[in-house]
Amino acid sequence: MVAVAALSSQTHGTGAVPYLSPRPLLLLHGMDDEVLPDSCSREIYDRGEAAQGPPLYPGSRHALDECREDVDRDLMGWLQTVLS
Repeated sequence: MVAVAALSSQTHGTGAVPYLSPRPLLLLHGMDDEVLPDSCSREIYDRGEAAQGPPLYPGSRHALDECREDVDRDLMGWLQTVLS
């Protein structure tokens, strides 16, 4: 495993997040998620060793359809950085 990226994450089963370090972790979450609140991704980041909080997308729900272009841009940019 080189890195971990997840969308609209839940907290259940994420107890090992601190052990991912030094591998990069990216969690993307919509701020209007009707299934899992964005606080789930923020909590996961708080337990890890991320340099910055997770990208949060205002007006976006669980499937992130409302911010698809932003998610594509952010995820692809992150992957290019991590895998280069």
